[in-house]
Amino acid sequence: MNKSESLCSLLKAMSVFQSKLENVEKSKDGHNYKYATLGKCIDAAKPLLADSGLSVIQLMGDDGKGNTTMETVLGHSSGEYISNSCVIPIAKLSGGSASNPAQVMGASVTYIRRYAYAAIIGLAQEDDDAGSATKGAPQHKEDDNKPWYNEPDYQRDLQGITEAVRNGTSPDAVIKQLTDNYKVSNDYRNRIKSI
Repeated sequence: MNKSESLCSLLKAMSVFQSKLENVEKSKDGHNYKYATLGKCIDAAKPLLADSGLSVIQLMGDDGKGNTTMETVLGHSSGEYISNSCVIPIAKLSGGSASNPAQVMGASVTYIRRYAYAAIIGLAQEDDDAGSATKGAPQHKEDDNKPWYNEPDYQRDLQGITEAVRNGTSPDAVIKQLTDNYKVSNDYRNRIKSI
């Protein structure tokens, strides 16, 4: 692992970022298992990373011994960073694409990118039924098209939410109403439940 001399700003930003980060659903079928695609992992984290002044960069390289490597860098707008590098094992593919070296390497790169990306930001992949149990409400495919409930939305609604809860509406009922139009992160769910 490599890192900047100081990590204070990066670690503060990661604390805020991880409090808002939701696990990503394993929705893609593999060889007798399910997984979350690299695109789903990036989509789940990208807006939250940006809001926290964070970014992830992944670079291919060489270890000087003939092995292809992948370096994953988590950076902060302050200039602070941490990074880790790993050797990319070459995948063994079956079927017609097994003889195409570019596809074999591409499969290996995508696999390592997905795991390295998730590891450096603390993103977990979960089964659909596990996700439903943890969040208290089932996640449906149509949720993918809903925008995330964010800070401007919360500030706009805060007075009305507070009045509703004080007048006897349960926080869970308020959250249920919000999820009709938005994807609501655990951070906002917890804020509403604490009113």
